[in-house]
Amino acid sequence: MILVYTGDGKGKTTACVGQTIRALGQNMAVAFGQFMKRGGQAGEQAMLARLLGDRFLAGGLGFLRNDADRPAHRQAALQVLAWAQAQLAEVDMLVLDECLYALGSGIVERQ
Repeated sequence: MILVYTGDGKGKTTACVGQTIRALGQNMAVAFGQFMKRGGQAGEQAMLARLLGDRFLAGGLGFLRNDADRPAHRQAALQVLAWAQAQLAEVDMLVLDECLYALGSGIVERQ
């Protein structure tokens, strides 16, 4: 099953965190990666880090605001993708928060 939360404004990360809590409540293994947010940038990160340990990664550099920063953002996103791939065999649920933003802004490519 694949769930996609998209749209303008708030609520997408909150929905992902909610699904994570529900899965953990069913004794599922969950990994949660954030493509754009840096560690310590958002309120949910401290709790996710406590609950998930190494299965939580806030690997972004912040949202892309300057095109000159694109190569650094791309490198960070590729590291999140590599981390996510390594998690696949170990978890029941993988959350890729902000991955559609990374895709839509050209930081990562479809292939």
